[in-house]
Amino acid sequence: MIVKHSKSSAFYMTHKNKYFYKNKELYCQQKKINTVYLDQPVRLHCKLCDTLLPDEVDFSSHSVGYKFCTCCGHINGEKNDTENFVNDVYKDNVNIKYSSNYVDDDYVTRVKDIYTPKIDFMIDSIGHSDLSVLDVGCGGGHLVSALLNKGIDARGLDISKDMIAYGNKQINLLNDKEPLESVRSEEDLIRAVEMTEHNIITSIGLIEHLRNPRRFLEVVKNSKAEYLFACVPMFSLSVYIENVFKSIYPRNLSGGHTHLFTNDSLKWMYDHFELDPISEWRFGSDIMDLFRSILVTVKDDNASDTFIDKFNCNLVNNIDSLQNIIDQSNFCSEVHFLVKI
Repeated sequence: MIVKHSKSSAFYMTHKNKYFYKNKELYCQQKKINTVYLDQPVRLHCKLCDTLLPDEVDFSSHSVGYKFCTCCGHINGEKNDTENFVNDVYKDNVNIKYSSNYVDDDYVTRVKDIYTPKIDFMIDSIGHSDLSVLDVGCGGGHLVSALLNKGIDARGLDISKDMIAYGNKQINLLNDKEPLESVRSEEDLIRAVEMTEHNIITSIGLIEHLRNPRRFLEVVKNSKAEYLFACVPMFSLSVYIENVFKSIYPRNLSGGHTHLFTNDSLKWMYDHFELDPISEWRFGSDIMDLFRSILVTVKDDNASDTFIDKFNCNLVNNIDSLQNIIDQSNFCSEVHFLVKI
């Protein structure tokens, strides 16, 4: 298996700088989601392997308890993400408006800086670009747009009508196409995978949001597709950072992310569903999360500009080198993987 590590953090500063200056707004939004989540019934079985979970939680973060599965090692939130929870969080609920996190004005640059490198990695790993792609959970269609820019046939599906409308408008202006389609439910997403004629399925940031990721993976395995290219959040240093800085918006664990992969549960998934791993790209934003958490905290404590400038000068230029150490140790917050089905 090919394993690639790290990438530049410049994209974070360019496209995700709202995490620095909108901390209170984002934090309040996550608290709303967590409040809804904590109202759900207790989760009894692991979301990945369906093993009975232990009674005691292993740790708590932002009022939510989490448990390690004793079978596959997956991290599960203590509550069940019911259909009502999914509807409140993802289907353009006026109180939570989850999709607002992803709609920005700089669509072209976002496609170029964030999504085109993903496509380049996928094509390099497969060895050719003779592909037809179904992007499940496509959001605003940034990955689909990157694929179309490469001349690759692509279609996207998502349950958010707002995101689909936004993405189709952008892609129509850029490529004279409207390749995105909204569906009503997670079941419709899974049914589309089951019936697809595309030779590759992509799911970037989808699996961790599914109520039933196990069923999704079973359907992927039995589909006509040859490859699955996906990205999932990982148990990493960021989880500990979020646990310590309790007033900082938790990017990795909370809200819509009710579970996380570990290195053990990722391997369990490969083995159990007989997915042949071709490549992994492991990188994270752990050090950036640490930098952001410290910076926002000291600013809220009314530290002087001199104090803040010295912190910036001594850490900013070292973020990528420090993150590379975390990435190389496989303790980073994200992994992209390509598997042959």
